[in-house]
Amino acid sequence: MANVFSVLKGQGTPNVLAVLKGQGTPNVLAVLKGQGTPNVLAVLKGQGTPNVLAVLKGQGTPNVLAVLKGQGTPNVLAVLKGQGTPNVLAVLKGQGTPNVLAVLKGQGTPNVLAVLKGQGTPNVLAVLKGQGTPNVLAVLKGQ
Repeated sequence: MANVFSVLKGQGTPNVLAVLKGQGTPNVLAVLKGQGTPNVLAVLKGQGTPNVLAVLKGQGTPNVLAVLKGQGTPNVLAVLKGQGTPNVLAVLKGQGTPNVLAVLKGQGTPNVLAVLKGQGTPNVLAVLKGQGTPNVLAVLKGQ
């Protein structure tokens, strides 16, 4: 499968999960911005700098996880699609529209959370790792 780096930049390494865990290189922030810190998980937790949301939007709050939980603004889905609903978690739960998986893959099922849990088709974790489980949501939450 194509890796997310390829999706974002047309280049990079296939192991994004290692990058999310702070174990990989190059880092996702570098891919998004051409600079930054190697631990994206720290940034997702609001503990890192610079701010991933700022990278995505040029503004916003330092805690991307809050945005994923529907507690933050601006709208990450709007960044991904240029439109959509303010609650990305609702989209991840298959309750929102448009389909984030369609953004990532150009196809797929409306329930990205099922895909992240290895219950959906196709499997986004397979895109991130080239294989199946564990649960990316747990990784994003630091669990």
